[in-house]
Amino acid sequence: IYHSHPFSGKVFHSHIDDETLLSLSKQLPNCISIVTNGQEINYYQMNETFKLVEIGTKIWKAEIPKFLPIFFNNSFILNLEKNLLTNENLNVKIFNVFKDYLEKNWEDFKLYRNDKKISYDEQIKPYLCSSLNGNYLELKIHNNEKENKIVAINVFNEGFDIKAEEQIDFVSLRLDLKSLDLFYIQERNTIDQLKESIKIEIINNSLMPKIFRCLINKEKSELLIPQEILLNFFGFFIKVIYHNQEIIQRLERIFFINKNFEKLSKRNEDFLDRMLKTVKLYSSLKIDKISKRNLIKLIEDLIKFSKNHSWYKKKIVNLNKLHKNLL
Repeated sequence: IYHSHPFSGKVFHSHIDDETLLSLSKQLPNCISIVTNGQEINYYQMNETFKLVEIGTKIWKAEIPKFLPIFFNNSFILNLEKNLLTNENLNVKIFNVFKDYLEKNWEDFKLYRNDKKISYDEQIKPYLCSSLNGNYLELKIHNNEKENKIVAINVFNEGFDIKAEEQIDFVSLRLDLKSLDLFYIQERNTIDQLKESIKIEIINNSLMPKIFRCLINKEKSELLIPQEILLNFFGFFIKVIYHNQEIIQRLERIFFINKNFEKLSKRNEDFLDRMLKTVKLYSSLKIDKISKRNLIKLIEDLIKFSKNHSWYKKKIVNLNKLHKNLL
């Protein structure tokens, strides 16, 4: 836990801080609370009897852990009632139906590597990676009835049983749903021990945010999910999703689209500003050659990411300046 007391000369742990650290320490052993006033930094922890103690620190260069990369790559057909296309809550309806589908049919998704099915009983270690080399595990639909078929999902304006399917005027949209997730959890031996974590992470934190922000490309009869980029942050990877600005402008000219992409773009701009502050801080420090190379790579990734947004022109000067100073 990291926070500041900017208006206090002393660095201290308040009663609220004590309660927060106590609660989290019962869930996450060895949890540390860091408090600063902008100059001094103190470190606190709960001991074995859950009593607050101040602890010392030792700073070293951490070893970058390996990760288990899992690539979700499946295609679906969404059959929508035509009158839903102009419904401002369409994304919410698609979100709810798709989440229900994934929850109910998750056992149909199996892990593969190079088209070879992987047992959940297998050891994790042989599949761990330290770079994005493309040698991922793939999570694909494997079911005797659904294998090699594109799954169709119906999205109705009302309940499923109110109208017979053949009486409804549908429009069908293709959804190619892709997402790469990196699992840094390594205190487990088998993939099966990670099974529930994989399900929760991929459904709730990876796929559903993309589904909620999908756009309709009426020309090609498809749903466009946000793209993703993995930013290399000193050996760790931060995933950020975005919509390509050129695609948005083209779609807006021909068809009304949900405005969720505007909120996403603003959040991405805020994220970039925080990353720039971090880069400036590290740039002002004496850092070794490896750290400098990591910073340069991060800035190059941020430039690539920013190019897809309407605010790119007002950020590129800062980005180029930081990049030039590090070269």
